[in-house]
Amino acid sequence: MKITTVLVPALVLGLTSFTTQAQHRVKHDRIDIHHDRKDIQHDNNDINNSKKDIRHDRNEVKQDNNDIHRDKKDINNDRKDLHHDYNDARKDRHDIAKDQKKGDTKDLAKDKADLKNDYNDIHHDKKDLSRDGKDLTADRKDRNRDNKDIQQDKHQLNRERKDKQHDVKDLQHDKKDLQKDQKNS
Repeated sequence: MKITTVLVPALVLGLTSFTTQAQHRVKHDRIDIHHDRKDIQHDNNDINNSKKDIRHDRNEVKQDNNDIHRDKKDINNDRKDLHHDYNDARKDRHDIAKDQKKGDTKDLAKDKADLKNDYNDIHHDKKDLSRDGKDLTADRKDRNRDNKDIQQDKHQLNRERKDKQHDVKDLQHDKKDLQKDQKNS
Protein backbone atom coordinates (compact mmCIF):
# COMPACT_ATOMS: atom_id res chain seq x y z
CA MET A 1 0.00 0.00 0.00
CA LYS A 2 2.82 2.38 0.77
CA ILE A 3 4.39 1.76 -2.61
CA THR A 4 1.17 2.63 -4.44
CA THR A 5 0.60 5.80 -2.43
CA VAL A 6 4.04 7.04 -3.37
CA LEU A 7 4.13 5.54 -6.84
CA VAL A 8 0.74 6.77 -8.13
CA PRO A 9 1.30 10.50 -7.34
CA ALA A 10 4.83 10.29 -8.75
CA LEU A 11 3.48 8.63 -11.89
CA VAL A 12 0.73 11.27 -12.23
CA LEU A 13 3.26 14.04 -11.63
CA GLY A 14 5.60 12.53 -14.25
CA LEU A 15 2.81 12.20 -16.81
CA THR A 16 1.65 15.76 -16.16
CA SER A 17 5.20 17.03 -16.55
CA PHE A 18 5.65 15.00 -19.75
CA THR A 19 2.34 16.33 -21.16
CA THR A 20 3.27 19.91 -20.27
CA GLN A 21 6.64 19.54 -21.98
CA ALA A 22 4.99 18.07 -25.09
CA GLN A 23 2.46 20.92 -25.19
CA HIS A 24 5.32 23.38 -24.83
CA ARG A 25 7.15 21.70 -27.75
CA VAL A 26 3.93 21.81 -29.85
CA LYS A 27 3.67 25.54 -29.20
CA HIS A 28 7.29 26.08 -30.28
CA ASP A 29 6.82 23.89 -33.36
CA ARG A 30 3.87 26.05 -34.41
CA ILE A 31 5.96 29.19 -33.92
CA ASP A 32 8.77 27.63 -36.00
CA ILE A 33 6.29 26.75 -38.76
CA HIS A 34 4.97 30.32 -38.74
CA HIS A 35 8.54 31.68 -39.06
CA ASP A 36 9.34 29.21 -41.85
CA ARG A 37 6.27 30.31 -43.79
CA LYS A 38 7.29 33.96 -43.36
CA ASP A 39 10.81 33.10 -44.59
CA ILE A 40 9.35 31.36 -47.64
CA GLN A 41 7.13 34.38 -48.32
CA HIS A 42 10.19 36.68 -48.16
CA ASP A 43 12.11 34.29 -50.43
CA ASN A 44 9.26 34.38 -52.96
CA ASN A 45 9.28 38.20 -52.88
CA ASP A 46 13.06 38.23 -53.39
CA ILE A 47 12.75 35.77 -56.28
CA ASN A 48 10.06 37.90 -57.93
CA ASN A 49 12.16 41.04 -57.51
CA SER A 50 15.17 39.33 -59.07
CA LYS A 51 13.04 38.18 -61.99
CA LYS A 52 11.86 41.78 -62.47
CA ASP A 53 15.49 42.98 -62.36
CA ILE A 54 16.46 40.44 -65.01
CA ARG A 55 13.52 41.45 -67.20
CA HIS A 56 14.45 45.13 -66.81
CA ASP A 57 18.12 44.46 -67.62
CA ARG A 58 17.15 42.43 -70.70
CA ASN A 59 15.02 45.35 -71.91
CA GLU A 60 18.00 47.66 -71.39
CA VAL A 61 20.21 45.31 -73.42
CA LYS A 62 17.59 45.36 -76.18
CA GLN A 63 17.61 49.16 -76.09
CA ASP A 64 21.42 49.17 -76.14
CA ASN A 65 21.39 46.88 -79.17
CA ASN A 66 18.97 49.26 -80.92
CA ASP A 67 21.27 52.19 -80.07
CA ILE A 68 24.28 50.27 -81.39
CA HIS A 69 22.43 49.47 -84.61
CA ARG A 70 21.48 53.13 -85.01
CA ASP A 71 25.08 54.23 -84.32
CA LYS A 72 26.41 51.81 -86.92
CA LYS A 73 23.96 53.23 -89.47
CA ASP A 74 25.05 56.77 -88.56
CA ILE A 75 28.71 55.82 -88.94
CA ASN A 76 27.97 54.23 -92.30
CA ASN A 77 26.17 57.39 -93.46
CA ASP A 78 29.02 59.57 -92.13
CA ARG A 79 31.53 57.50 -94.11
CA LYS A 80 29.41 57.83 -97.26
CA ASP A 81 29.15 61.60 -96.74
CA LEU A 82 32.90 61.83 -96.16
CA HIS A 83 33.62 59.80 -99.28
CA HIS A 84 31.22 61.97 -101.29
CA ASP A 85 32.85 65.19 -99.98
CA TYR A 86 36.35 63.88 -100.78
CA ASN A 87 35.16 63.17 -104.33
CA ASP A 88 33.67 66.68 -104.58
CA ALA A 89 36.95 68.19 -103.37
CA ARG A 90 38.92 66.11 -105.90
CA LYS A 91 36.61 67.30 -108.70
CA ASP A 92 36.91 70.93 -107.54
CA ARG A 93 40.73 70.68 -107.48
CA HIS A 94 40.57 69.26 -111.00
CA ASP A 95 38.25 72.13 -112.07
CA ILE A 96 40.61 74.68 -110.48
CA ALA A 97 43.55 73.23 -112.41
CA LYS A 98 41.52 73.47 -115.66
CA ASP A 99 40.45 77.04 -114.84
CA GLN A 100 44.06 78.04 -114.15
CA LYS A 101 45.17 76.56 -117.48
CA LYS A 102 42.38 78.39 -119.33
CA GLY A 103 42.84 81.58 -117.33
CA ASP A 104 39.12 81.63 -116.40
CA THR A 105 39.17 83.79 -113.24
CA LYS A 106 35.39 83.83 -112.76
CA ASP A 107 35.07 80.03 -112.62
CA LEU A 108 38.34 79.83 -110.70
CA ALA A 109 36.95 81.93 -107.83
CA LYS A 110 33.74 79.86 -107.77
CA ASP A 111 35.64 76.54 -107.82
CA LYS A 112 37.97 77.75 -105.02
CA ALA A 113 34.90 78.67 -102.93
CA ASP A 114 33.40 75.23 -103.67
CA LEU A 115 36.66 73.58 -102.63
CA LYS A 116 36.67 75.56 -99.38
CA ASN A 117 33.07 74.42 -98.71
CA ASP A 118 34.06 70.83 -99.49
CA TYR A 119 36.91 71.04 -96.96
CA ASN A 120 34.46 72.42 -94.37
CA ASP A 121 32.08 69.56 -95.14
CA ILE A 122 34.94 67.06 -94.78
CA HIS A 123 35.85 68.60 -91.43
CA HIS A 124 32.23 68.33 -90.21
CA ASP A 125 31.91 64.78 -91.53
CA LYS A 126 35.05 63.76 -89.64
CA LYS A 127 33.64 65.31 -86.46
CA ASP A 128 30.32 63.49 -86.98
CA LEU A 129 32.16 60.23 -87.61
CA SER A 130 34.24 60.69 -84.47
CA ARG A 131 31.19 61.56 -82.35
CA ASP A 132 29.19 58.60 -83.68
CA GLY A 133 32.17 56.31 -83.05
CA LYS A 134 32.27 57.48 -79.44
CA ASP A 135 28.51 56.94 -79.15
CA LEU A 136 28.94 53.41 -80.48
CA THR A 137 31.70 52.69 -77.97
CA ALA A 138 29.59 54.06 -75.10
CA ASP A 139 26.55 52.03 -76.17
CA ARG A 140 28.66 48.86 -76.35
CA LYS A 141 29.95 49.55 -72.83
CA ASP A 142 26.36 50.04 -71.66
CA ARG A 143 25.33 46.75 -73.24
CA ASN A 144 28.27 44.92 -71.64
CA ARG A 145 27.44 46.43 -68.25
CA ASP A 146 23.78 45.45 -68.63
CA ASN A 147 24.78 41.90 -69.62
CA LYS A 148 26.93 41.71 -66.47
CA ASP A 149 23.94 42.93 -64.45
CA ILE A 150 21.85 40.13 -65.93
CA GLN A 151 24.46 37.56 -64.92
CA GLN A 152 24.64 38.97 -61.38
CA ASP A 153 20.84 38.98 -61.14
CA LYS A 154 20.73 35.36 -62.31
CA HIS A 155 23.26 34.38 -59.63
CA GLN A 156 21.20 36.26 -57.05
CA LEU A 157 18.05 34.48 -58.25
CA ASN A 158 19.75 31.10 -57.88
CA ARG A 159 20.87 31.98 -54.33
CA GLU A 160 17.32 33.03 -53.45
CA ARG A 161 15.90 29.81 -54.87
CA LYS A 162 18.37 27.81 -52.76
CA ASP A 163 17.33 29.82 -49.69
CA LYS A 164 13.71 29.02 -50.45
CA GLN A 165 14.48 25.30 -50.84
CA HIS A 166 16.26 25.38 -47.50
CA ASP A 167 13.30 27.16 -45.86
CA VAL A 168 10.83 24.67 -47.38
CA LYS A 169 12.90 21.81 -45.92
CA ASP A 170 12.87 23.56 -42.53
CA LEU A 171 9.08 23.88 -42.79
CA GLN A 172 8.66 20.19 -43.61
CA HIS A 173 10.95 19.23 -40.74
CA ASP A 174 9.03 21.48 -38.32
CA LYS A 175 5.71 20.00 -39.48
CA LYS A 176 7.03 16.50 -38.75
CA ASP A 177 8.18 17.66 -35.31
CA LEU A 178 4.73 19.11 -34.68
CA GLN A 179 2.99 15.86 -35.64
CA LYS A 180 5.34 13.87 -33.42
CA ASP A 181 4.87 16.25 -30.50
CA GLN A 182 1.08 16.28 -30.95
CA LYS A 183 1.03 12.48 -30.72
CA ASN A 184 3.06 12.65 -27.51
CA SER A 185 0.86 15.27 -25.85
